[in-house]
Amino acid sequence: MSIVEQEVLKRPSCDVLVLRIGVNDLTLPGVIMDARTQIFALVENQTVQLAVVDFSKVTRTTTDGFALLLGVQKRLRAANAAVRVVGLNPALTASYELCMMQRIVPTDDTVEQAIASYEREAASG
Repeated sequence: MSIVEQEVLKRPSCDVLVLRIGVNDLTLPGVIMDARTQIFALVENQTVQLAVVDFSKVTRTTTDGFALLLGVQKRLRAANAAVRVVGLNPALTASYELCMMQRIVPTDDTVEQAIASYEREAASG
């Protein structure tokens, strides 16, 4: 079963890997482990400048669900790529901020906003 779908967007300023998490409940250890395995396989050997992880279908998660992002960031940072998160609902946003994850992996509302934020940051230095 595929928990994560990928799409690569080719933009003039950058190539973007969009990872869409396709489950509502990201709290079960087996689901989190499957998502982790799939995400890490998808980011392996990527040559994108930006990865966007889309949580818009996720209604519940634990800190383990957010910890997935740390692994993605670690792998992509080694390849000089940035990571951003989109689609957090209000409850997930509150949990994300409580864990201070926004300091590590920034958030945006949509994929397009994430790309625009990345482009602004890249242009400013």
